[in-house]
Amino acid sequence: MQGTYDASLVALSILIAALASFVAIEFAGRMHARRERWRLWLLGGSLAMGSGIWAMHFVGMSAFMLPVPISYDFGITLLSWVAAVAVSALALFIVHRGSLSAGSIGLGALAMGAGICVMHYSGMGA
Repeated sequence: MQGTYDASLVALSILIAALASFVAIEFAGRMHARRERWRLWLLGGSLAMGSGIWAMHFVGMSAFMLPVPISYDFGITLLSWVAAVAVSALALFIVHRGSLSAGSIGLGALAMGAGICVMHYSGMGA
């Protein structure tokens, strides 16, 4: 079975990833600059980063077309979005605590990697 890609959707996926990364980094910086409202910036950053990761993956998966009908289970698809947002909140919280060190960056990256795996495979299962 031969599949094809829609190049415009692949480009959109890359654009979504870049924009979500920019917004998440901006929100993470505001968590440090405005410590009294860091929870709101954490919420916004995790929604931006998690939704961006999820949307980039979903649009990328939608770019791949097969000669058979494809559908998604709504509940599992929603669960994959929740996983992306939750792990984004965890990673942002880890790097937000105290001073930024190699250990906290590594732990945040490990959390993001694990969460992206959960999001990816649950999304593929949907």
